[in-house]
Amino acid sequence: MASNAEDDSKPPRNNQLPPSSQQHPQPHQGYPPPPPYQGYGPPGGPGTYPCYPPPNNYPYNAGAPSQPPPPPYYNSAPPQPYMPMNPERSHGYTFARLLFVILIVLFIGTSLMSLITWLVFGSDIPAFHVESLNMPVVNITNSTVLTAKWDANVTVKNPNKKLEIHFENIETNLLYKDYLLDTSFVEPFQLAVSEKKAFLSTFETRDYGKNVAAALLVKEMGEEGSNAVLVFDMAISTTAAYRSESAWKKKVSLRILCVDLEVVFPTGISGGGAWRGDNLKDCYVWT
Repeated sequence: MASNAEDDSKPPRNNQLPPSSQQHPQPHQGYPPPPPYQGYGPPGGPGTYPCYPPPNNYPYNAGAPSQPPPPPYYNSAPPQPYMPMNPERSHGYTFARLLFVILIVLFIGTSLMSLITWLVFGSDIPAFHVESLNMPVVNITNSTVLTAKWDANVTVKNPNKKLEIHFENIETNLLYKDYLLDTSFVEPFQLAVSEKKAFLSTFETRDYGKNVAAALLVKEMGEEGSNAVLVFDMAISTTAAYRSESAWKKKVSLRILCVDLEVVFPTGISGGGAWRGDNLKDCYVWT
């Protein structure tokens, strides 16, 4: 009996608690039992967390062979070295930009001045027309020598409503198939505002055709004249001076070309030719 009492008074070995302390406390009477502990259990067992799908939502296939990873990308281009801007080159770019801006400003200023001048003075080029071209005298000797005379009436109109035009150095040339037959000069004249005038140019040839080229031209002219029609051209050059009431003036050189001037020979080329039709022939004018 004494040994049993000594055994009971000794502490338990191996740090073991009494059997009563290793058991869960019993609930008091009248209360429901606590819920079971939700710990990690075996897969599929009670108290486990739901299983999450594999990353990227790719289906797992245990039987499919694994794909090798893509090869790494290497940039084979060598790095570009940093090139600092040359200060002298930068100054050159600045000067070029400044020069470009100055040119643009000058161009815009010149255009505005021209527009203002045109609006104030309204200078337009005059209009030239051929009223008639007659060939009263025609004589061809041996089918190669030409003696003839032409009379050309030309009208000029000033389209400006604020400027007068003074014409000087007026030179007219009569052509046949780009060959010069004769040259005539006209006295200077002046056109008032919106005025229209006419001048006469007289051309004459004597024994034209003594050289080979002229002889061939006269022969061809005689053959065409036998068909009752010859076609001539007339080129005019002059200097036009524009003047206003405020004594402002400018000078321009004008070039005038009148083409396809037809002369008809009703009784043959030896009987003379007259202007074909009563219509005016417009001329081309260049400055």
